[in-house]
Amino acid sequence: MLRNTTSGGYTAFELDEAGEAKFLFQARFPYQRVIWLQTPNVQLGILVFSLLVFLAAAVIAARSLVRRKATGVNLAGLISALNLLFIGGLIIVMLPVATGGDKWQFSLEPSLALQAVLAIPLVSGLLAAILLVKSLLDWRRGRGIHLFNALVLVGMAAFLFFLQTWNLLGWRF
Repeated sequence: MLRNTTSGGYTAFELDEAGEAKFLFQARFPYQRVIWLQTPNVQLGILVFSLLVFLAAAVIAARSLVRRKATGVNLAGLISALNLLFIGGLIIVMLPVATGGDKWQFSLEPSLALQAVLAIPLVSGLLAAILLVKSLLDWRRGRGIHLFNALVLVGMAAFLFFLQTWNLLGWRF
């Protein structure tokens, strides 16, 4: 335990088995060391990558629907559109809190709107599992895997990791 000579406060570290700092205790605040994948810059990069993939996939799938071509991208486009809907819905639900509104609205029980928005990634994750099985069956039959579908699956895996890190996957309140 170290004592700060100017403020008189104490600082303490908790070490893991290898002698690396695992926790930092400063005044009344504990800080936990996170792995590099959970740092803010990496998490922001994962989010931006996923959103760009989803936006491109949704535009391509919408274009395919307008032209009435069966290109096999409709499921990937639906997954992408659902994830974009999730981000938009989450922003809309949380906007009153972020703009100085009722800060206690989520303290007792989450609203029905928030619960509905948090269900969207579960549906898109299920659809991504179906897309993965479909892509593997196509590959096994010798049809090859659409690069488009593979990119959406990679974006979905990254997005699910992001949601898990920020506790936005499902209803864990």
